[in-house]
Amino acid sequence: MKSGSENNLIYLGTIEHYNKNLNLIKLKDIAEGYKIKDECVEIYTGFSRNFIEKLFIKNFEIGNNKIVIYLTENTNFENKNLINKAVFVDDKFVENTKPDFYLVGDLIDCKVIDIDTGNLIGTITDVSILPGNDVWFVSTESGEMPVPVINDVIKKVEISEKCVYIKLLDGLLDLITAKKDEK
Repeated sequence: MKSGSENNLIYLGTIEHYNKNLNLIKLKDIAEGYKIKDECVEIYTGFSRNFIEKLFIKNFEIGNNKIVIYLTENTNFENKNLINKAVFVDDKFVENTKPDFYLVGDLIDCKVIDIDTGNLIGTITDVSILPGNDVWFVSTESGEMPVPVINDVIKKVEISEKCVYIKLLDGLLDLITAKKDEK
């Protein structure tokens, strides 16, 4: 296992099964909106982008919310526990098939704008994935504001422009926590 320095990795899914004899892995929790290009020859596996291992692939099959990846014959499966590891691929080997689709990482550093006034509220610095709804954390001049990802608040996401337009509901600004240096 090596520390990953690749900055442009796209999440494909999570390994649910692998077969040492057939040199294949099957993915679950497939990321929608991306198509793997035929010239893709490598993937990365790990529990995080920070600690990944490169694997070389022979080919792959995509269909009905599953991806099967066939690894090269020289893949050494000894002492590998691949189950539940994430699979990433360099973004040069993927094509976005849904322009309106975005990943969590795409939201970081997006400007957040009040849709009613056009005023800049702040910048998204973190995202929490929660069972009820996700929460985007916005760094404002006053501190950090949690923004619930619900239809009443999130009005438009323009990833290509790095902008998110929200409706400021009553009380939302009251949730801002002071910056650490002001406490």
